Amino acid sequence: MTTLKLSKKTIIEKVPTNIITGFLGSGKSTLIQSLLANKQNNEHWVILINEFGEVGLDEQIIESNLAKKNGKGGQIQISQIAGGCLCCANGVPFQVALVQLLKQQDKSPDRLIIEPTGLGHPKQLINQLSAQPFINLQTVFTVVDPKKVQDARYSEHELFTTQVSVADVVVCNKQDGFNNNDFSVFQTWMKKKDIQPKLITRTEQGVVDENLLDKYSPSLSLKKPTLNLLLNTQPQNPNSIEFMEYQEEGSTVTPEPIKVFEQNVEGFYALGLIFDNSFVFDEDEIVNELMDIDVIRIKSLIKTPKTALVINSVDSVMTQTNSDNVITQSRFQFISHEPINPDRIQSLILSAKI
Repeated sequence: MTTLKLSKKTIIEKVPTNIITGFLGSGKSTLIQSLLANKQNNEHWVILINEFGEVGLDEQIIESNLAKKNGKGGQIQISQIAGGCLCCANGVPFQVALVQLLKQQDKSPDRLIIEPTGLGHPKQLINQLSAQPFINLQTVFTVVDPKKVQDARYSEHELFTTQVSVADVVVCNKQDGFNNNDFSVFQTWMKKKDIQPKLITRTEQGVVDENLLDKYSPSLSLKKPTLNLLLNTQPQNPNSIEFMEYQEEGSTVTPEPIKVFEQNVEGFYALGLIFDNSFVFDEDEIVNELMDIDVIRIKSLIKTPKTALVINSVDSVMTQTNSDNVITQSRFQFISHEPINPDRIQSLILSAKI
């Protein structure tokens, strides 16, 4: 069991902050990677990711892809909360993850980016962060695939609608996969829902103008925050905040060769699998097995004999890249509209084991 105690104080200056939200598979992480790849070398950014499912893949995938592209990882810190919605996490995990990120350097970071889970409630998060004196909340981005509004499971889903409605900038991603009629249908849907963002932009591979990061400020009515992030009640300098640091005690972990995680949230089912260091997979065989699995989303970071294999599949469209990063575990995340049979999936994956 893990307990927490208060430790030393840390002073944090007000941090420019962006929220990048969007439904499952829309391309949030791709947009973040694009921003990170093009940031100024002298800037220090911190990223807090909240991933649907217990496996926790996005942090490692982003780090692997950035290291392969430009090696700017030294100016970037990434942390992840898996298995829940940080929009609803009014307790310690969100506090610890955020404060730990912000205090890792001698000075405050130049930017904080928060990526809620694709099934997150962004209004709550925006209200919570807007009310914190150490956060300068700037442009909120919502990443969408415009074609999804032609599917009632998305267009009539309350969370999908809410995520688009809170956006300062709606990023219509995957431009190579939709046409002008799809975009027109999406605009009509927004008009019907009375959604009026400050900007709608069309792109592919999550590329957006970095100048948009500080162009807008959210305009939601603020409520009293329930996150007790400000843990020191002494008078504060208006430009810097003093934190008390949490410290973990008594954490114990029992290793298992294969860990299985299942979740059911907002009508979506998630299955996560983690295989320890003893499992190595044949690259061609594991790709073939994953391609035969009929789900809406697959994310994987897989140990192969030579490299780490990164798999990202959305609606049966699969991309794969290789990373030279050394990994000690293979991780698989599956998301579906229907229940997923864990025994069948595990059997298929193990058939590709070397």
